[in-house]
Amino acid sequence: MKYGFGDPALTGISAGMIWGLAHFVLYRFFGLYNSCFSLDIQPDFNENPTTELYLESIINARIGHIIIAGLLLLTSRLKHKKGEGAKARWTDILLKTS
Repeated sequence: MKYGFGDPALTGISAGMIWGLAHFVLYRFFGLYNSCFSLDIQPDFNENPTTELYLESIINARIGHIIIAGLLLLTSRLKHKKGEGAKARWTDILLKTS
């Protein structure tokens, strides 16, 4: 990420705020300490306001989990169309609250 405001002081203050927020969200909240995650934030202190954002990613997903989630979604939709799924779901919600 490369950004800059017209005022260098404002750019510097915002750089500290962005780094602090990024550290809190990515490392503390998501726990990305031991991953190969890379974050690069570059403040641009020139007179011209600029904003550039580059994102490169590789997503890993387990195909078995996707298939199971799809089958569960399909079966819940079929039960819902029959009319008995909605009543069973409502009863389940009521039992969880008591």
